[in-house]
Amino acid sequence: MKAISENLLFSLAVLISACVVLASGYLCYVSPARQWPYLLAVAVVGVAWTARHLANGGRDANPTSSAARRKITQAIISSGLLLAIALGGVLIARLG
Repeated sequence: MKAISENLLFSLAVLISACVVLASGYLCYVSPARQWPYLLAVAVVGVAWTARHLANGGRDANPTSSAARRKITQAIISSGLLLAIALGGVLIARLG
């Protein structure tokens, strides 16, 4: 049973990923001496979306690829939240 629709999961994953990329970009800009953690966060988001795209198999694909795509979308949300919390803590510390 699917408690949350695929469209809502996708929208949530896009929103969280965008927040992570924007926060990482800002932190990369304000601390040029230590950019690698923020670039790594952007790379993680990129790899996750690439994996989701490769598992896509088309809209009318079999249920196995649909389930894999759903699990990857949930993983993007989970990892994105972890990254967003960590980057948010850095942003708060940076801003005061």
